[in-house]
Amino acid sequence: MRSKLQPGAHQQFRASWEQGLNRAFADASKLQREGWIVDYNKGALMQSQAKNFLEGVKDDADVQLIPVAKWMGEDVVLLAYKPEPQASKPKVEKPQTPSPGKVTTEELLERFQKIANDGEPLDQQGLAKGEVLDKSRVMALVKANSNGNLAELAKEIVKKENLAEQLKVNKNAQRALTAAKTKQYQYVRFGNATVDIRYIQPAFRILKGANVSIYAAPSKPLTVVVENGDMLMIAPALDVAAPLTITYQDALKLVQP
Repeated sequence: MRSKLQPGAHQQFRASWEQGLNRAFADASKLQREGWIVDYNKGALMQSQAKNFLEGVKDDADVQLIPVAKWMGEDVVLLAYKPEPQASKPKVEKPQTPSPGKVTTEELLERFQKIANDGEPLDQQGLAKGEVLDKSRVMALVKANSNGNLAELAKEIVKKENLAEQLKVNKNAQRALTAAKTKQYQYVRFGNATVDIRYIQPAFRILKGANVSIYAAPSKPLTVVVENGDMLMIAPALDVAAPLTITYQDALKLVQP
C-alpha cells in the first residue's frame, strides 16, 4: 500500500527547500569570496552522489558540502572545492662556471700534480696545511686559506712595493719565455727577483688562463698570486750572470710584431 503525502506536506517541503536554498547560496557566495569554486553546473546533489564525485578530486583539492535541505532522510547539497596551491618547484641552481681569468683551486692542484710533480700524489700533510711542494722542492702551491710557513713567508713578499707585474697567463706570455730560452737566456727577472726559465715555464703552464699579480722581493721566492688568493711560489735564482738574464718585459718584445 503506497503512502500518501499528508495534507500541507508539499507546501511545507517547498518552504523548507526555498529557505535552505537561500541559505546555501549565501554560504556559497561567502566561500567564493574566499577562493572556493561552487559547482552550480552539477546543481543540488544527493550527498551520496556528491561523495562519489569527490573521490576523484579529493587528492587535488579541499572539498566542502553545502547543505540545502533533506529529502527522504538524505541531505541535498551543493558541491564546493578549492584546488590546493601547487607547490612551487625548487629553483635549480645552475653550476657556476668560472669567469674567464678565474682558475679554481681544484684546477691548480690538478695541474700542479701533473706538471710540477710528474703526476705523482701530492704530499697529504702539506695539503692539510694548505701548501704543497713539488718533488724538486723549487716550487710550491699555497692555498688562499693556508696556515703554513710558506703562507707566513708570502705575507712578507706580497706588498704593494714588491708588485712587479700584473698579467694574464696566456699563450703570448708562454711564448715569450720560449723565445727567451731560444735566444739562450737562462733566467728571467721580474722586478727585484730572478728565476730560472726552467721553473717559470712550468709555473706558467700551471697558471694558464689565470689573471695574476707577481710580487718580487730580493732573495725571496717569486710569488704569483691568483685572483682567488691562491699562490704559486718559485725559488729565486741567486748570483746569476747578467748576460744570461732577460727581463720579462724584454722577453715579451721578442714575440711582439
